Amino acid sequence: MEGNERSWGKGQVNNGLMEIVEENVNLVSSIKEKLKSISHSPCICRVPEELRRKHVGAYTPETVSIGPLHHGQRPLLDMENQKWYYLNSLLSRKPNEEGLEKCVENQKWDHLNYLPSQKPNPEEILERCVESLREFEKQARNCYAEQLDLESDEFVRIMLVDCCFIIELVLRYVVKGLRRKDDPIFTSNEGFWVLRCDLIKLENQIPLFVLQHVFNLVPIPNQCTYTLIELTLLFFKKMIPGNLELLQERYSLEGKHFLDIIRNYYLPTKPIVKSRKLVPENIYSATKLQKMGFQVKPVASNSILDIQFDKGVIKIPHIQIQSHTEIVFRNLIALEEFNEVCSNPIKSYALLMRSLAETIKDVKLLQRKRILLGKKEDVNVFKKVCEEVVMKEDSYYKGICEQINGYGKIKWRIWYRKVTCRES
Repeated sequence: MEGNERSWGKGQVNNGLMEIVEENVNLVSSIKEKLKSISHSPCICRVPEELRRKHVGAYTPETVSIGPLHHGQRPLLDMENQKWYYLNSLLSRKPNEEGLEKCVENQKWDHLNYLPSQKPNPEEILERCVESLREFEKQARNCYAEQLDLESDEFVRIMLVDCCFIIELVLRYVVKGLRRKDDPIFTSNEGFWVLRCDLIKLENQIPLFVLQHVFNLVPIPNQCTYTLIELTLLFFKKMIPGNLELLQERYSLEGKHFLDIIRNYYLPTKPIVKSRKLVPENIYSATKLQKMGFQVKPVASNSILDIQFDKGVIKIPHIQIQSHTEIVFRNLIALEEFNEVCSNPIKSYALLMRSLAETIKDVKLLQRKRILLGKKEDVNVFKKVCEEVVMKEDSYYKGICEQINGYGKIKWRIWYRKVTCRES
């Protein structure tokens, strides 16, 4: 009887442990799902109508669609054949042996049964890519803010073709020996810039984690030893202010997609100046500030957003205004509007520069100071960019504007006292 009681007690304990283990497994599983949903939350959307109404071309791709939002649109169909050509070139290429050995060590291609020195079968690589994209399809769909009315096969096909196109494109850009003389993408500099601008538009993005998974599976040529992030930065570096050496120190900065990566490299490196007020203050234009006794000077910095104020001197990093600057800023601002990022530094910068460059005289002053660099028709870009943009209480430069206005009041009081004393 005692033995039966003891064995029953042990069984009860074992059952209790099993229930606890099962509860832990369920809890861990639910936490993992929550973390997945957070890490792959919506980051790609259509630009709000109030922003795009007058400037459709700044947000809509002109030559190539990337991702599902503009896929199949008539003006972009000519590039589809080029995408498939690039996909075939990428999958058929012999990889560098070092990269291939790493893939085998990581068991990324453990089902292929070949030696590192052998050329992988393109069909088998294609199959592995499709399997991987199927696995991450739900997370990839979650990155888009709207419900995508696409069958699973169609969605995976779009992801695969567009990922392979982008990878082959950046490889050919960086490794010039991979290009063919008749490659239409590289025959026209103007056409190439239009395509590059298409790849940074908010509505024309693909999740970076999807691109990275495909990059890990496809064969990379011997001539390339760069990571995907390094290739991306080399491809877009002409759109990112600053020199390459300084940017290379920040290669660890990643993002959710190409536009997000570019935004990360635009972000200010100086600490934010704290503000005491809820509502941001406007400041006078550059010429008015100069008349009030302020100095406006260019300053070397790692970010064009590193605007500073010190004892009557407004220090502004120079910015090279080019034909693509408006498109870049419009899409960066749209991204901040969508994500509701605290302090909105890109939008705050554009609005501040608009205030400083209010008139033609202001623009000429900033050009003489070597703060605004570029052609005359391009330098007034911030006035255009900010037409439909409104700053709320979260301006990144709210503290600096308060300092400038406070200093201006002190200067005015000193001037007023001097005038009053002279008259008396």
